[in-house]
Amino acid sequence: MPVPCVSIVDVQLLRGACDKRLYSARARGGQGFSVGIASIFDSCRSVVAIVRQTDARFVDVNSAMQEQLGWTAADVVGLRPADIDLWPDADTRSRIYAALRTRQRVVALPLLVRHRNAELIPSLLDVECFTLDGEVMNFCLLRVGTQKHGISPDPETEQASYRALFVAASEGLYRQLPDGGFIDVNPAMVEILGFASAAQMLASPAHLAAEIYADPDQASFLKRELIQHGRIRGQRSRILRRDGQERWILENAIAVRDEDGVLRYFEGSVVDITEQVAAEAALRHSENMYRVLVDNCRDGVFLIQHGKIKFCNPALARMLGYPQAELIGSDYMSLVADEDQGAQAQRRQARERGSMAPQSYEVHMRHKQGHKRLFAVFADAVILNGEAASTGIARDVTDERAQLRALEDAERRYRELFEQSPIGLFRTSQDGGMATANPVMLSMLGYADMEQIRSEVGNVANLYAEPRDRVALLSRMSRDGDVADFETRMVCRDGSKRWVNINVRRQAEEIGEDGEALTHFAGSVQDMEHRHVMEQALQRSEARFRLLVEHSQSGVFMLRGFKLVYVNQRMAGMFGHDEDELTRLSMDQLLVPDQREQVMARLQAIELGKETPQEFETCCLHRDGRRIPATISAGPIDIDGERHLTGTLRDISRQHEAEEQLRFHASHDALTGLPNRLVFHEHLQQRIRHASQTGQCDYAVLFVDLDGFKLVNDGLGHATGDQLLLAIGRQMASQLKDEALIARYGGDEFTLLSTGSCNAERAAAMARRLLELFQQPQSINGHRVYSGASIGIVMGDLQYQNPEQILRDADTAMYRAKLQGKSRHVFFDDSMRAAAQHRLALETDLRQAQERGEFRVFYQPIVDMGSGQLRGCEALIRWQHPSRGLLLPCEFLGVAEESGLLAGIDWWVLNTAISQLQAWLKQHPGMDLTLSVNLDERQFHDPGLPMQLQSVLRSHGMPAQRLQLEMTETVFRNGRHTAIERLLELKALGLHLAVDDFGTGYSSLESFASPAFDVLKIDHSFIVDLVGNPRSQALTRTIIGLAHDLELDLVAEGVETDAQRQLLQTMGCRGGQGTLFGAPMESDAFALLLGE
Repeated sequence: MPVPCVSIVDVQLLRGACDKRLYSARARGGQGFSVGIASIFDSCRSVVAIVRQTDARFVDVNSAMQEQLGWTAADVVGLRPADIDLWPDADTRSRIYAALRTRQRVVALPLLVRHRNAELIPSLLDVECFTLDGEVMNFCLLRVGTQKHGISPDPETEQASYRALFVAASEGLYRQLPDGGFIDVNPAMVEILGFASAAQMLASPAHLAAEIYADPDQASFLKRELIQHGRIRGQRSRILRRDGQERWILENAIAVRDEDGVLRYFEGSVVDITEQVAAEAALRHSENMYRVLVDNCRDGVFLIQHGKIKFCNPALARMLGYPQAELIGSDYMSLVADEDQGAQAQRRQARERGSMAPQSYEVHMRHKQGHKRLFAVFADAVILNGEAASTGIARDVTDERAQLRALEDAERRYRELFEQSPIGLFRTSQDGGMATANPVMLSMLGYADMEQIRSEVGNVANLYAEPRDRVALLSRMSRDGDVADFETRMVCRDGSKRWVNINVRRQAEEIGEDGEALTHFAGSVQDMEHRHVMEQALQRSEARFRLLVEHSQSGVFMLRGFKLVYVNQRMAGMFGHDEDELTRLSMDQLLVPDQREQVMARLQAIELGKETPQEFETCCLHRDGRRIPATISAGPIDIDGERHLTGTLRDISRQHEAEEQLRFHASHDALTGLPNRLVFHEHLQQRIRHASQTGQCDYAVLFVDLDGFKLVNDGLGHATGDQLLLAIGRQMASQLKDEALIARYGGDEFTLLSTGSCNAERAAAMARRLLELFQQPQSINGHRVYSGASIGIVMGDLQYQNPEQILRDADTAMYRAKLQGKSRHVFFDDSMRAAAQHRLALETDLRQAQERGEFRVFYQPIVDMGSGQLRGCEALIRWQHPSRGLLLPCEFLGVAEESGLLAGIDWWVLNTAISQLQAWLKQHPGMDLTLSVNLDERQFHDPGLPMQLQSVLRSHGMPAQRLQLEMTETVFRNGRHTAIERLLELKALGLHLAVDDFGTGYSSLESFASPAFDVLKIDHSFIVDLVGNPRSQALTRTIIGLAHDLELDLVAEGVETDAQRQLLQTMGCRGGQGTLFGAPMESDAFALLLGE
């Protein structure tokens, strides 16, 4: 069977097709020859191989390689022919390489090739060189024979084989004479140029070749290149098909000359790249559009991977105050504010772990200038270079949130007005179905709710008293889209008819569940009988824009070149003009002179689109000259191609008044209107500072406290008390306003600071005038009310460093005035200062005493006077002062109570004594001892007393019956019922209760009828002269008899002599406590007593 053969000219012609196939593969994203150029010739029986000339390695082979020689492309690609011993004869290899070096081609070279099974097969080899991307490639055509020897080329068979390749190629192949006439074309070329057949194309006139190109200059250029350089490669051209369609082609061609160098013809290949060019253009357009959109997007756009900003648009850079180049490549976590670092780190971890879920969140970011901005972020996951990344948009919502808060504040201020508006609101479908109506409209028509109106009315058309009105309204809606001030009568539920004013608008179409477009009407219904302010905001002559704007409670304006071209009625009313008058003015004429330049500059910046706050405060000028504090919010807008500024102007006079009122209340007393304590302190501090700087202490402070004010409050009520304070404050201000700063210091206390120079005589005169004022009765709510005052006076002195020191001394002097009989004034003097300093020193030492362990608990024995047996002891506190020695309770407990330290001391005594008693009982297990501890009135009424006592006893493990609480009769002062309830609570714990100092206080025998008490202690004042005083004996005998009748145990306090003991025993008192049995002693001494 003859071996197919092909001419070298045809091989050169096919090279253009190879180049075109490679170009198409690259356009589809291929890399080099990996797309399989040799596969073009898969239908060819001859072996086609592409070999890289530099290293002689196979790049690709066609399927005939396997069919003829047994080698697949996978077997040989990347290897050399020598590696598979394809042509084993060394002489053959030398001939091939010599021909390639000298002639750059091999033509019909006979050789033996080795089959994979090692069989040697006679064959013919043709090789043609071509260049691709700077690399020289060899196109090898191997015609494998069926006989082993004597193979010779068969030109006709070879030509038939290459002709078959030529005809079957999917690329357009052609030969063309230098004058333009085609001498050969394949079917693909015919299809590309739109001819019916190759014969028709070959019969076309010679000039047709040039007319194929849409650009004649391109045709001339290509012919010139072929003639001058002999080749064109990868040339793009726009052509005109025979049917007039424009197409794009990629063309490769060579000029073929004879042995004498005479040009014979051109041959080349063409591929239709119209779709590729369109795709490239679309891609470029898409990329350009995307970049324009991203670069001009007002929201920030970003791409982040591995914590780095891979991309951001200019808007995001501007929002954060950075140049775009500086932001790209930076660590985005460094931009996140501290408070959001944790949450943002979690989002990043989720993304880097592979989460592809969208993320929507708000985060605070750091501006380059240091302040923080709030961003709303919407981010999606993408894959970049095989790894997860995050891309999305970020919007700076800082100002938006501030504006939202401002709107919410405004809404709260105006909510009451809206809620009282008598306007009904509704929404219906186009066919008349009732969608919704507000309570005002339902009430207007007499219906309770939507369910009732739907069931009874059905269609809104049934509400019209005149059906033709409904038809007219729908006609106007169809024509205009909205209807304003449409007056008609509606039928109420009770059958009555009511005139109403309707405003309605057609809303945007919605898609219903069945896919049909639904149109709704929304509007308002106003009762004509109850119109007021809102009616003027809905004038029939206004256009749709005015209907919307006039509902605003703010002034609305529009500027063109800073001239007012539109204002709403609200704004006109603000300035005392009508709308026509105002639109003849410019914006600067509405501003106060001192702010015109600043405001106009800001409006100009806003108009030019510069970054500047679009809302700011200023001051406007009313027509009558009044100043109007206002907030202006403005923004640019283009109308018919012309720049305008539109915005709102809000009168904030009430807000300023409220702020002024707040400032007043912050510095003045709400009841009397007098300056308050804060203001008084500030003025007094100024006087102290002035005295320190100049040495002139010529000022005085008067501290005034009403006498008996509590009686007024308790007797006539707090309202009368407030009226009394108000009346007194006014009279004081009226009489002394020129002589002193008068302040209400708190409660029923007033303070005065002299103005100008003031000596003691002038201060006393002011005090006398005040006392005269207080001596006058006040007529309040039909009552004549008297209230004196006690006044303490302090004269300025360089030793005072702050107001608290002066007021403390003034308060001391005032209390001295009360002690001296009230309704008088007293100057603070050195003796008071010494007493105050002594008390202050004592209080200071007292606060440190417990920390330093200076308190001691002494124990005084309580005995059975008959047997002399020890029954228990009373715990008594002492203070071992570091400099004053051992102090008795009377010397410091009063200060402890006033300074709030007494409660802590009481509980310390209780804990210490219980702990000591437990220690003694362990040492003397069989001994029956009871511990008595004093309980003061304040501690008795503490709601938490029972629970605390129970906790203390439990913590020390002491039985409750071992503890006896002693209290005086004063516990009944706040009410017998309350006291007895508390006594019973304590009794329920198992404690013993004793009445201490009986007969000296607030006695009420009825109170002792309660079964709560166990012991009655006779005060030592009855015992001290018991032996020689019959009255004391009679009283003591009475107390003992009462105790026996109430079955109470008795203890006599202050027993110092044996005669007193004997007499008490005779009267029936067995328990005794006093120096006769032992003075109060420390725990060690008492322990010795127990040992005896």
